Amino acid sequence: VVQALVGPQPNPPIPGTRSITVNPKAHSMLAHVLQTLDQLWDRNYSGCTVRRFTRVDDPPGAPEIYSSPSTFCLALQTSPWVPCSDGTLVASAGEGCGGLFAACEEMRAVLGERVRYVAAGGAFHSAGLQAVLGI
Repeated sequence: VVQALVGPQPNPPIPGTRSITVNPKAHSMLAHVLQTLDQLWDRNYSGCTVRRFTRVDDPPGAPEIYSSPSTFCLALQTSPWVPCSDGTLVASAGEGCGGLFAACEEMRAVLGERVRYVAAGGAFHSAGLQAVLGI
């Protein structure tokens, strides 16, 4: 879905590129996707970020000792889909979302308009999603 909205991205991504220009309709749609994920994260999606597994030769009921990020989590962190409040850029998540900050009153009071904010309609409801995105 993201690729259909913003177009194909270089594979592998070019180092240091974390933002692209998108049309207003795509930006609005991605902002809605972010708001929906934020609202449903804890209840529906938080368990989808890690793959846990055991070795084949472990006895049944053995604790899960191996884990890795799920493809869903990797896509959220590496695809350029997080909308910025300036309305024209979408920053790639991960590594601090390219210098994006949550648009809450506390952040705005400290940072003012010197930084870019995530276009999420205000503060995040889910600290889990915020942590996954690195915001």
